[in-house]
Amino acid sequence: MSWSSPNKKLLICASLVLAIGYLSYAQDQRIADSLRPLYASTKLSEIDRLELLRDLSFNEMNDLDLAQAYADELIALANASKHPESAEYAYRGHRNKGYALRDQGRYYEALISFYNAQRAAMVAGYLDGEAMAKLCIADTAAFLGDETTSEVYYEKSIRAFQELTDDYWLGMALANAGDSHLDFKNFDRAIEYLTRAHDIFEEQDDPNALAYISGNIGVYHAAQGDVNKGERMLLKSIAVLKTYRDFAAISEFELALGRLYFDLEEIDKAKRFTRSGMNYAINQGLTRQIGEANSIWAKILDLDGRYSEASTHRTIADSIDNTFNKMRMESIRLYLDMSQQAMRSEQELALSDLKDKRQRAVMLATSITLFLIIVLAVVIYRRYVYVRQTSRIISDEKERSDSLLLNILPKDTAEELKSSGQVQAKKYNSVTVLFTDFLSFTEYADNLPPEELVKAVDHYFSHFDTIMEKYDLEKIKTVGDAYLCAGGLPDPSVDHARRMILAALDILDFVRRTKIENPDKICFEVRIGISTGPVVAGVVGTKKFAYDIWGDTVNCASRMETHSEPGKINISENTYDLIKDEFECEYRGLLDVKNKGKMKMYYVLPEGSAGKMKKKSSPGKSDRPKRPESINS
Repeated sequence: MSWSSPNKKLLICASLVLAIGYLSYAQDQRIADSLRPLYASTKLSEIDRLELLRDLSFNEMNDLDLAQAYADELIALANASKHPESAEYAYRGHRNKGYALRDQGRYYEALISFYNAQRAAMVAGYLDGEAMAKLCIADTAAFLGDETTSEVYYEKSIRAFQELTDDYWLGMALANAGDSHLDFKNFDRAIEYLTRAHDIFEEQDDPNALAYISGNIGVYHAAQGDVNKGERMLLKSIAVLKTYRDFAAISEFELALGRLYFDLEEIDKAKRFTRSGMNYAINQGLTRQIGEANSIWAKILDLDGRYSEASTHRTIADSIDNTFNKMRMESIRLYLDMSQQAMRSEQELALSDLKDKRQRAVMLATSITLFLIIVLAVVIYRRYVYVRQTSRIISDEKERSDSLLLNILPKDTAEELKSSGQVQAKKYNSVTVLFTDFLSFTEYADNLPPEELVKAVDHYFSHFDTIMEKYDLEKIKTVGDAYLCAGGLPDPSVDHARRMILAALDILDFVRRTKIENPDKICFEVRIGISTGPVVAGVVGTKKFAYDIWGDTVNCASRMETHSEPGKINISENTYDLIKDEFECEYRGLLDVKNKGKMKMYYVLPEGSAGKMKKKSSPGKSDRPKRPESINS
């Protein structure tokens, strides 16, 4: 039976909720409400204002945007302050900002804040804060499915809490690390860490933490084949957690039981626990659990023969999973960037230490006055370097944020969103839509390690993106192994169909060359479908924006791709009418299409990319095929 995958946290409670539950136990909205009147005061000293912003950014839970604003102000004030504990206040600002971003579902931005918190704690020499920042980085990376980053930082946090002799947070780090290894199917290490965490909290007599850990140990036993023991431990954990009203953890454990009973073919129980877990997830706004619940529910609906409903739920699950896949890739890139920065920082610190030693030798050989002047110069210089680095980080993150937005939305749409906070949907009367799909992708996904599969797909899609830029076409999105783009929007044009055909030919050429030049690597065959007509385009969502297109033209392009063959470009009649004078095409006949009836289809021949070619037969001509092939969708 399948119990977890690298793309899906099986039990989020032991990864984030467990940590969050105890990180936030001291948060109190009443404190924020009572302190808010002091915020407008102009009579506060610098240290009092730092303390006020620290408490406000930590305890504000009703308005997370406000909490983030408090944290940003705390960071700015700490960076400008000469107070000896200013770096520690900067750490708390970055950490509290990470909490607010994480609770808003903005996990990648939260990860950046936790990296900044770690850096500030190191500058402050605040070992407790540095250990906590490492645990937050590990938890967030694990939640995004980034195995490498999470494993590295869990080990760092465990060592840090051991050195601090902090058994409570050592238990937390062990429990979270155990869940992460469980999720990535490292079962031996998972049970080792979970058992150590269980021993710590059993000694501390903490039933809530024990319920989380016992539930994960139950998942371990079920994954190892001891289904009865796993079932008993999960049911017992859910009963304990209900007394604490920890609905997020209950949702995850109930979904785990839903998967278990589905695999055992006890469908009624699978329905009951999956439906209950889904309701908890929706009520708590738990995105990943919602995706997991929809995935299980789709399988249940398939058994009932309700295929249309199953498809809807599966689409929701795939969309959520695709979003987290993107964030996971960004997390991996961020880890590599931070590792390089850390290496440079260590080199700079080593050089700085050597410089300080030489300066002290010179100062000892001269006068006390000269010694004091040099010390003062060193302090000012270090402060200047710190402020400059912090300003650069802030500027880089703003540019990164703008860049990420432009990667998601067209430039004009992004500007409209930033200026007004919303985007009006628009109808385009003539747009050419292209779909691609990799042949036998499911077989590759089942047999290849996830890292190799993602690397191969990224290689192809990155080149597709380059081709889209070459012909001034708009990439819309990728869904699994499918690639969707459009021409003629957001800026209408008259030659979008021609440019789309040229792009499709370049894609085929790239795929062909890749297979020839890299015979020992993973190579895909691609099918392409194109159609032209009206679409509606706009931005969906309020938290995670996505630019998308809708309409019969999109559906038609998908059908063209489905009825295409590897290495072929299948186009609709509407597209053919626009490009027939420039490209050589082969009429395929009237083909049966699901929910569309019979449609005329054409293959664009590869040699047409060389320039304007003579047309081949088209419907209505004397050489039209008498018996067109019929393909049932």
